[in-house]
Amino acid sequence: RDEETCVFMGPQIVADNDSKAVKRAIRTQLNIIGPEVEGIACHVPDLNHVVKNNNNDLHATKDRDPSFRGKAALTNQRITSIASDITTVVKDYKEKLGDDEARQICLDQLAAIPLHHSGDHSLCKHGKYCSTMRIKNEHPEWSADEVAAQHCKETKRFSGTTMDLSSAGKKKLQEIIAKRFNAKTIDSIAECGSSNKCEGFW
Repeated sequence: RDEETCVFMGPQIVADNDSKAVKRAIRTQLNIIGPEVEGIACHVPDLNHVVKNNNNDLHATKDRDPSFRGKAALTNQRITSIASDITTVVKDYKEKLGDDEARQICLDQLAAIPLHHSGDHSLCKHGKYCSTMRIKNEHPEWSADEVAAQHCKETKRFSGTTMDLSSAGKKKLQEIIAKRFNAKTIDSIAECGSSNKCEGFW
């Protein structure tokens, strides 16, 4: 069954991150063709599966730790929204894949997402991803209350409400995201391979 979730694209194998099929396929290919192709084949993660695995970790954290439960905590809807934010940031980086500045913007924004959803915009740097930051930039003379009021008028998400998490809770969510989306993995993830058509065929 694992092999059915892979799609071969020349030297690249696009597949999810929760099976051993990729490494087995690369090893088999190496045995058939020979050592001259060693290091050529690579695994391009399926973005949707990577995000899904991240969501699974968030759900598991909520189930294990009561401090993440509740209307103003890590709800199912909030997890879906976080997943959407992650996908947007990674796909934006794809357009400038390999650019050091764009990579850092992507990583910085990924770290900012849990705080952003908690109403803490100290790590938010770009108005494209944060309406509070955009409003501040457009109206530098406004007070924090005026910015917050305008944000509530503009946002459709959660009626302007945020998660109520401790500092430790925010840090925990940052660690979960960084486990998969980090400086070592972000370039391959941002290639945005997809095995959906292959899975659909099988």
